[in-house]
Amino acid sequence: MAATKPRTKAAAAKDDLPDDMPAQTPSDPQDSGDGGEVQVLRVKDLVERAALRSGQRKNVVKPTLEAALAVLGEALDAGETLIIPPLGKIKVIRKQDTAGGATQLRLQLRRPKAVAAVAPLAEVDGEG
Repeated sequence: MAATKPRTKAAAAKDDLPDDMPAQTPSDPQDSGDGGEVQVLRVKDLVERAALRSGQRKNVVKPTLEAALAVLGEALDAGETLIIPPLGKIKVIRKQDTAGGATQLRLQLRRPKAVAAVAPLAEVDGEG
């Protein structure tokens, strides 16, 4: 059965994810060491999910998302603690420079107990 695209942006915004789309699309499954596979979320998949949730086109979402990810990376490199309500609190536990010039960060992510399943990005006009 082939997946069909919603006809309008409003329909795309109402549908969080299509029924035939898995919760996490494995772009590159990796071995986690405990016998199971780890699902990897790539930027391409993240852009697609954000576009579906916001009802915007991918070419509109991608530059904004890439800029936000760059800012988050710079803040973590600087050792800043991030408090991002939908995600949680991210704290840098350890920072280590490798021989190849890369930086390794050990992070602690603390998530709230009850995270809303799907929080709307904006209120829809005409409701209320």
